[in-house]
Amino acid sequence: MKQRSKYTQRFFMFPLVGIGVYFALFAFWKVNSLEMLQNSKRLHSEKAQFFEKNNSEIKEIIHSSLVLEVKQDPLKIHQEENADLKEWSLKSSPDGEKVAYYQNKFVNDIKEIGDPDYTSLIVEQNGRKQIVFQGNFHLSHFEWFNNNEIKISKGCGSSCLLNYVVNIHNKKYKELATQVFRFD
Repeated sequence: MKQRSKYTQRFFMFPLVGIGVYFALFAFWKVNSLEMLQNSKRLHSEKAQFFEKNNSEIKEIIHSSLVLEVKQDPLKIHQEENADLKEWSLKSSPDGEKVAYYQNKFVNDIKEIGDPDYTSLIVEQNGRKQIVFQGNFHLSHFEWFNNNEIKISKGCGSSCLLNYVVNIHNKKYKELATQVFRFD
């Protein structure tokens, strides 16, 4: 009988050990899950603070750039744009003694770019500048024909290009219409 009771005792002890191990594992899991929950809340809080801080920084950057944009002098912007236009369009005469380039007039309203004097072709020689031709925003490229004449192109529709050959001394010009596309 003694042997039986020894096995019976072990038989009944085994579930108690299992229950003890189960409770130990459950307690370990509960502690870890609470710790993970706290970490998750802490990370969420840090993220919210980070984005709130960055949002305020971004808003400040946007606000300051808008303020800078408003504070910039429109005339200064116009001068910078004309400097870029001059650099882009600058061409020397065949003899290299003169240069020609485009300049736009300062406008307060976008409607003014259609004015017949919005874009000017300026010829510069020995530090002296003179306007030799003016047109609206449809003026495109120009090229020197010779030392005294410049051909200026102007868009006049979807398949039309006007060309003006301008004498730079007397500012008289000949107008030539060119068909760009031919639809047969």
